[in-house]
Amino acid sequence: MDDITLLNEIKKKSVKVNNFIEQKTFSKPLEPLTLHNACKHLFLAGGKRVRSAITLFSCEAAGGIDEWALPSAVAMELLHAYSLIHDDLIDRGTSRRGVPSVNIKYGEPAAILTGDILLTKVYESIGMTSEVPEVTVSQILRVMETVTKSSIDLCEGQTLDISFSDSSMVGKVDENDCLRMISKKTGSLVAAATKTGGILANAKASEILALEEYGRCFGTGYQIIDDVLDMIANKESFGKPVGGDLREGKCTLITVYAFNNAEKRELESILAVLGNRNPSMGSIQKAIEALHKCGAIEYAINTSEKYLTQAIDSLQDFPGTHEKEILTAFTPSLALKLAGVDTATLLPSSSNSKYW
Repeated sequence: MDDITLLNEIKKKSVKVNNFIEQKTFSKPLEPLTLHNACKHLFLAGGKRVRSAITLFSCEAAGGIDEWALPSAVAMELLHAYSLIHDDLIDRGTSRRGVPSVNIKYGEPAAILTGDILLTKVYESIGMTSEVPEVTVSQILRVMETVTKSSIDLCEGQTLDISFSDSSMVGKVDENDCLRMISKKTGSLVAAATKTGGILANAKASEILALEEYGRCFGTGYQIIDDVLDMIANKESFGKPVGGDLREGKCTLITVYAFNNAEKRELESILAVLGNRNPSMGSIQKAIEALHKCGAIEYAINTSEKYLTQAIDSLQDFPGTHEKEILTAFTPSLALKLAGVDTATLLPSSSNSKYW
């Protein structure tokens, strides 16, 4: 399946999700109106709705109908938005999806309350699945259990992220620790989405486990690519300033690799920006060039590919349906193309990647 076809399939699902959010999730205005607007802020700003779409595709791939999983798919989008708002609060982020972040536009107290409401609405949305006659109470409870565990994993991953980004930890975090943090912070939510799709399709236990593994590998691989985009995408398409992870002193697979493989001069360029809130654009560019030169960017992309391959392999026993084809069509190149990156010039011509 080519990228354009896949994007069209995602867009079809996003229309259903957006309609549900508009007609059910926020049908009753919150008081005061500023709080209502803050809750809708990120949804109105855009977003590809990949997490909700992948919930629906997973349900269909397991033999279900997407309508059975629609309320829970919206729940995944609400949980994701909640995590982004709190992420911006922690990191003091100023923009998200090309617009001012909630904490900037509405203030930090309102952002905290907005996150609280979105998290509450996650369970409200899952509860709406009771209106689907084909779904049992037992299945709904399993979805709630799955989402609750994912939320805890997400908070654990965020805490690891904060601790790894402390200046005292520079150069001390190894690759396994970094990947564990990514799996909890990002992989867990996508795993919950795909597992939920299987649960609501009333799939076999082995199929639900396979979908969960797909989601965890998919989410981990895509987070690594998101970290790459932070270094190479343009601000307009990425929706936030490039090099933000460096300025915030974030621990990523890219920086972990660089600390173990960069030459002294390259490392000096990276350290000059890492954790520096106000570096010059020239120093940011120099640091990114150093990350390219030492092979950190290419290593991150190759690692992402390994996770995406593992994700695809986990679905090998599923029948060859259209929905399975969609799930196996997600590749790192798609994420990069969405962000306006010229993949033809990203990796050396000697690269053996099967995705470019």
